[in-house]
Amino acid sequence: MLLRVFIAGILVFAPLVTPSVTAAQGNVAANSGQKPNVILILADDLGYAEIEPFGGTFAKTPNLAQLRREGMKFNRFYSNPLCGPTRSSLMTGLYSQRFGFRVNCDVSTASPKGMPTEVSTLGNIMRSAGYSTWHVGKWHLGYDADTNYPTKRGFDYYLGPFEEQTAWQRRNPTLHENNSKRQFSGHPTEIYGNKVVDIIRQNAGTGKPFFINYWDTAPHGPNQPLPRWLNGYQDKNSVYTKYAAEITGLDEQVGKIVTALKETGQWNNTVLVFMSDNGIPSSLLTFSNNGGLRGNKSGVFEGGVRSPMLISWPAAVAAGSETSLVSHVTDIAPTFSEIAGVTGAASDGRSIVPTLRGQAQQPRDIFFENKTLDLLNGAFISGEWKYVWNKGNEYLFNLSTDPGEKTDLKNSRPVEFTTLKTRYWGTRTALAEVPYQFTRSSRGTASFPVKTISAKSGSDIGYLAGSSVLNISGWEFSFDSWIRLDGNGGNKRRNIINSFGNFRFEVMENGRPRATWKETAKNGTVTERFLEVGTALRNDTWQHIALVLDATPSHAKSGAVRIYIDGKNAGSGKRTGDIITTGQFTIANTPSTQRPLLGELYQPRISTAAWLPAEVAWFAGSKPIALGAGGNTAQAGFPQFGLDVLPLTGADYDNYGSYTYTLLSSDGEVEYNYSVTILENNFVGYPDENGVIVLPFDQPQNITLSVTNGIDTLTRELSPEDFATAGGHIIDRGLLKNLDPESSPDSAPDSYMDPVRAGGQLVLILCLVVLGGFGIYLMMTTRDADEIQAK
Repeated sequence: MLLRVFIAGILVFAPLVTPSVTAAQGNVAANSGQKPNVILILADDLGYAEIEPFGGTFAKTPNLAQLRREGMKFNRFYSNPLCGPTRSSLMTGLYSQRFGFRVNCDVSTASPKGMPTEVSTLGNIMRSAGYSTWHVGKWHLGYDADTNYPTKRGFDYYLGPFEEQTAWQRRNPTLHENNSKRQFSGHPTEIYGNKVVDIIRQNAGTGKPFFINYWDTAPHGPNQPLPRWLNGYQDKNSVYTKYAAEITGLDEQVGKIVTALKETGQWNNTVLVFMSDNGIPSSLLTFSNNGGLRGNKSGVFEGGVRSPMLISWPAAVAAGSETSLVSHVTDIAPTFSEIAGVTGAASDGRSIVPTLRGQAQQPRDIFFENKTLDLLNGAFISGEWKYVWNKGNEYLFNLSTDPGEKTDLKNSRPVEFTTLKTRYWGTRTALAEVPYQFTRSSRGTASFPVKTISAKSGSDIGYLAGSSVLNISGWEFSFDSWIRLDGNGGNKRRNIINSFGNFRFEVMENGRPRATWKETAKNGTVTERFLEVGTALRNDTWQHIALVLDATPSHAKSGAVRIYIDGKNAGSGKRTGDIITTGQFTIANTPSTQRPLLGELYQPRISTAAWLPAEVAWFAGSKPIALGAGGNTAQAGFPQFGLDVLPLTGADYDNYGSYTYTLLSSDGEVEYNYSVTILENNFVGYPDENGVIVLPFDQPQNITLSVTNGIDTLTRELSPEDFATAGGHIIDRGLLKNLDPESSPDSAPDSYMDPVRAGGQLVLILCLVVLGGFGIYLMMTTRDADEIQAK
């Protein structure tokens, strides 16, 4: 009787209970002592809508269709526009722009370009967690065997075409297997698939988890599919049929891998990820509708960067599930790190394990960039909005209503356009900036950015720490700084930045900036070249100076050399070979201390990006107030003024809640209106989870910043003079903090539950259940007593 009453009480109050774990999560908890195996399958040049799970109707992919039924489909997962940058982001969790990886590596095995050696890879991360690590297939991350061979980047075993030129050899390829190199018989895709199956079977029962990085070269052309992969296709000689048949061959390997996992009893505890490195090649767009997406490989429109990702993990992922969470290739490394139990790795992404386990996650912002035919392509996604810079043309799209990017909304939605544009260019500058440290001769250190470097004598020399990140050989490179020459120094040659004589940027005796470099031709000949401009710098006057080395994507050893003075191009030249550097630089002096600057540099900056002329003009127009700035004179079209609202952290607040920021111009019109939600120790909402809200505008004006929690409102008045004093940019940290937490509404989203609150609610619910059951018991007892009395 009491048991029935208790069950009845649970049924009465069951709707009040929010389950904290799903059934799948329960399996994870049960197997928490055994780390999951991880397999990543990366296709090469596979378009978003070419396989059946994403609407493909031509290529035959039954095994991927089954994987979709057994796992989770990601509708808005993004890669980078090209294979090399995607692979570097996948392996590091970082935007490839952080270390200059904007285009694919040079084919030359002697090229030093590739991932910096000081950056950890997934191989390093998984090995540190006790995994055996295997890389099978394409590499494309650098061809210097001494620094970038897979077994030197965290992998215990490697099989694949280390040199890029053999990556697309479709039959009987010459491959590396660890440190040996030999010819194999058969098709590369089948060779790789069979090796992965062998690894799975040999690791069964060892008690040690494995990580397999399987990067196939299919369906990248030239396509030479096996005859059986062509079965069922009509025109077996067409380019598109051969492309589709290569996809079928890759699908066959997926089926063999799944079968091996199931037969060895490892399926339930294995995370299997399938994705592509970029969009479909442009040559195939005449055959494919590309899922209605605009663009192709190497571009930043959706057809170039949206990737078909499937993830199976029976112990955690609900079969047949799907998500439209905005996620990026930089999320893979932190996801695998969490699965492996590794914490603390630097990343531009975030783990999507909560999504895999059926928990809600907020969308993230994504930055894209690529160069095609010497022209920059870039994009920035925030929620449903996407800003595109395509070869000098700008667009704004709403991806929720227009995934095909057919309608440009930049004129009808100026607020969203300006906001995303500001964030794109700001992110581009920030990602490319090299956060170096320099050591002076006195052995003191200072972190970048340095306010002022003076070199009036040889005792004030700055050495930059040696790093392959700073190796500009063959890559893009920019340097800029505010400079003031000392008029008392006379007409002397003065150093600005120097790489031990091989590469230097200096002011000559006549006051003219000059860049000198040594470059190596293909035949090994070393030639010294220079570019000296015809405009001299003025003494005792702060001026902006910039040097830009712009690589040609089709051949990264060549490109332009440009020198700018006060935002204007003062001279241009060309380089035709690799620039020789040591990886070390000196600032404001030379290694021999013979040519000190005799002046000052203010905020010198090194970048791994080749800045556009408009960007240099933007920098030069933003003269700091400390140098006597009379106001911002940047070119129109780039963000000039800004207000950063930077609350502290969620931990500093006594409440959870939603807040709205509003920026009013002097005429009272609403310029910007953003919302942010405070959770425990973080923020959710525009524009990221750090609580940073950037409010940009074009002209200094009287504005009012207000913030409200729905009950109370606080305001702050700002004038043009305030912005002038702050150098055009104001940071507000205290407005939200001053709101009364007692009046803040409790509006944390349903997807989040603080553990303390959750425990309190659980206790409350149990009490209600008990009380409910006791109440029902009393009612029944009273009713029985009444019936007895009535009788």
